[in-house]
Amino acid sequence: MKPTSIRMRFNGLLKLVLGLLLVSSELAAHAQSGDFPYTDEEIAQFASRICKCFEEKGLLTANPTDEQRLMARESSVDCFTEVAADDINTFATYSQEIGERVGVKLIANCPNAIWIFKEMSGSNRRSRVADGPEFNADYSTLARLFVEEQWTEVNELATIIIENATVGNSIQIVNVLRFRGRARYFNDDYYGAISDCLRALELLQDNDSFAWIDLHNTIAFAKLAIGDLPAAEEDIEAVLQVDPNNADAQQARAEMHYRNEDYPRAATWYIKAIELGNRDSGIYRDLGYTYGEMEEWQKCIEALDSAILLGTDEADIYNYRGYAYYELKQYAKCIEDYNKVLALAPGNATARSNRGVAYYYSKKYKLAEADLTQVMAMETAWTYFLWRARIRLGLKNYEGALADIEKGLEINNDAYLYDELGRTYVGLKQYTEAVEAFSTSLEMYADDPDIHFERAMAYQKAGQNEAACKDFERAWELGKEEARKAISKYCK
Repeated sequence: MKPTSIRMRFNGLLKLVLGLLLVSSELAAHAQSGDFPYTDEEIAQFASRICKCFEEKGLLTANPTDEQRLMARESSVDCFTEVAADDINTFATYSQEIGERVGVKLIANCPNAIWIFKEMSGSNRRSRVADGPEFNADYSTLARLFVEEQWTEVNELATIIIENATVGNSIQIVNVLRFRGRARYFNDDYYGAISDCLRALELLQDNDSFAWIDLHNTIAFAKLAIGDLPAAEEDIEAVLQVDPNNADAQQARAEMHYRNEDYPRAATWYIKAIELGNRDSGIYRDLGYTYGEMEEWQKCIEALDSAILLGTDEADIYNYRGYAYYELKQYAKCIEDYNKVLALAPGNATARSNRGVAYYYSKKYKLAEADLTQVMAMETAWTYFLWRARIRLGLKNYEGALADIEKGLEINNDAYLYDELGRTYVGLKQYTEAVEAFSTSLEMYADDPDIHFERAMAYQKAGQNEAACKDFERAWELGKEEARKAISKYCK
């Protein structure tokens, strides 16, 4: 039930870099026009909050180590994003001016953290002069579209910028390729994503920068999507060599283990990525599906609960959680989730048939029959005939059950259908025919204690007591507790 396409978390640091440092001339014009929306006091408050956040993360030091510099790339994101959270659109629009003003306040109020601001802003301003105002205007628009996750528009504008660019070694060209690579990934053009990221890596001089890490992460996820797991692992390990606590790489590693069907290790690395800050609905969804593969249904439900609380409204998640509730025999909650699936996707045959089965176990046979009948109007499968036959047996509609079983047997000669055929004949008091149906089932699965017991009862009602006792004895040998009482009653 797990969706086949994986969805990489939109890295928080990328939003930070875009939102505060990458946009240029067009956005600066807003601030110069006099309509800057924040007072000097508000900017000071932003800086104070960022400074406090840095302090809580242990980043306030005058002489940061290399490890702290790497940590700052991820940790500082959370601080800046937290400040921008209530008004992200305005922050994005006036990002350059906000960045500069906050930087001044950090120098005054939080001097041991200014190295973070300088490190993040310096590399993104290196080649701006050579790019020209037209390039910068398009680049600003591209950055905004990227933050808004408008992937088709990002792809189109990035292509125009690349085709018209005259400065192939610009750090911004690297970023344009990076943005288009990510957009192509989200548009399911995985080979195009890999191509763009490899081209950007050729232009990029730093082999441990945020851009380098982000490019390798995108490549890893794209390779996972096309099923090239060994190649994906190379990119994942390359990132983790530079940044062992990179949450996106840990998430990619989890996805790799999932695809290798090593679900316990996949769960371990999904949890690690969550601990490192990847806490969006997608990663909790994938963790839930992983627990489902391990048949740890309560953990599956808890993870999917988190995905839903974080704002997802995907039919697949409710569908999967509904199945988890089904496995735990929590049929009322199971039905609630399938109701939500069908509100989002009325044509979802799986959800409707599963809801019908949950109604059956809840003894709501009329509702169950209505669901299965509606599904069977959309598509045909022998299992639908099987389940509607069971439901009709619950309604004591033996003729209807018999008709469904016969149609099911035309598609698949399955033992379950013969089980229900035997029960249907018992309901019709045609015990000889019931014995024949149960016997056919036992030819396929000889050691089923329930069917031995049911055939024994049919034999007994048909007046064949000796044959009945043999089946009661066999059912008892196979662990059917009820057979012991039958032996005492019928086989003296």
